[in-house]
Amino acid sequence: MLRTLTPIDKIRDTIEAQRQSVREDLRAHVGEMEPYEFEHLVRDLLERISFTDCEVTQRTRDGGIDIRANFSIGISEIRTIGQVKRQRASVGQEPASRQSVERRTPRLPGQSLWEIAEQ
Repeated sequence: MLRTLTPIDKIRDTIEAQRQSVREDLRAHVGEMEPYEFEHLVRDLLERISFTDCEVTQRTRDGGIDIRANFSIGISEIRTIGQVKRQRASVGQEPASRQSVERRTPRLPGQSLWEIAEQ
């Protein structure tokens, strides 16, 4: 039996179609960004979600580190360092650049290392 869509169903379908369209447009835009521009976008997003002292590192000889930032939880502050990749393929569990970062940058207590990759 064929079900008739209610006005609410039609509205929900329209909203979902719009969300999908925005996702696709955003993914296309991000895919066209230069890597350094993408790093700045991620920095801005981190600031919007309450990271502080966010900084994009220099373009070369950064030891694989793209962004440094702090995150506070209660009375604790965690210094984070991260790599930002704008690629569709999986970055794997241990990318060479991450190994390089860990060798060159010993982590202190309360410091975390993260990666962001487009999925």
